[in-house]
Amino acid sequence: MKQRILALLLLLALLLSGCGAGESSSPPEPSPTPAPAHAAAPTPLPNSLPAPVPTPEPGRSPAGADPDKRFPFDYREELADTEDFSLSVTAMGLDAEDNWVIHLRLENRASEIMNFRFFYQSINGLAIDDELNYRVAVGGVLEPSFRILREEMASWGFDKPVQWSFTLRVSSAEAVREPCFFDELSASPFGEKNAVRFEYIPAPSDLVAMDNDCAVVYITGWEPEDGVLNIEYVAVSRRDKPLRLILPDNTVLLDGREHPVELSDGFGAFATLMGYIPVPGWKSDEPPEAILMTLALVDPSEPDQPLIEDSETVFMN
Repeated sequence: MKQRILALLLLLALLLSGCGAGESSSPPEPSPTPAPAHAAAPTPLPNSLPAPVPTPEPGRSPAGADPDKRFPFDYREELADTEDFSLSVTAMGLDAEDNWVIHLRLENRASEIMNFRFFYQSINGLAIDDELNYRVAVGGVLEPSFRILREEMASWGFDKPVQWSFTLRVSSAEAVREPCFFDELSASPFGEKNAVRFEYIPAPSDLVAMDNDCAVVYITGWEPEDGVLNIEYVAVSRRDKPLRLILPDNTVLLDGREHPVELSDGFGAFATLMGYIPVPGWKSDEPPEAILMTLALVDPSEPDQPLIEDSETVFMN
């Protein structure tokens, strides 16, 4: 009799354990498969982040992280503080796709709605096209964030934003008047002493279109494509204030013929700008033999003032 009871109890225990296994909704995660012993470890870029480490949430440092070897996710810095507004970086970190994310805090202390405009941005001294514009209510606080794509950083040869620079313009959203703030600002997560800035090294084929105390501009090439001639250029600022590069008469002379064009590119303090001038109506598959153009630099904070510098140059093939 005892043996029969023991057998029934054993059968009941087996049935109960089987039911419990069938109701499990989260099977244990498999352990990561180690790399083959013969596989060579990839050579990391200088100052690059270790790829296998899980991405922590922005604003929180990973447990046990060495602050000298990992990006400081709890980085904070106040960039501007006036009676009308304040601006600070509250956190920087990585998202799930390894894009850099910058978190901001904007406070409006004025008695009217204010526009915060970020333009002439540069990452590590290389100008980028992105422009940010935020509208903040009276007495309000806005905490936006924006991303710097990993693919773009890699194409520039950087693995992290050591320095983010931009021009900030704070002005009324309710009336047309002079901005209450218009200046160049920078955030240095690793400290200014560790800043790594992009340095353009001219190629022997580059042609100098402008060279003065404000900037140097190179024509780096030209390419005909679908009826358009793209004139490529690189501009390197030598000032601690933003500049705009323009063509005052909106024309270039190619092989003796005048072509209407437009150029109005801005870049920040000591930044390097890479761009191109599209010339429509180019009917040849060959580049021009001679280019005649007049370039000028304008102070964007005083757009109605006379040009800072200009230059006229002829290039021959």
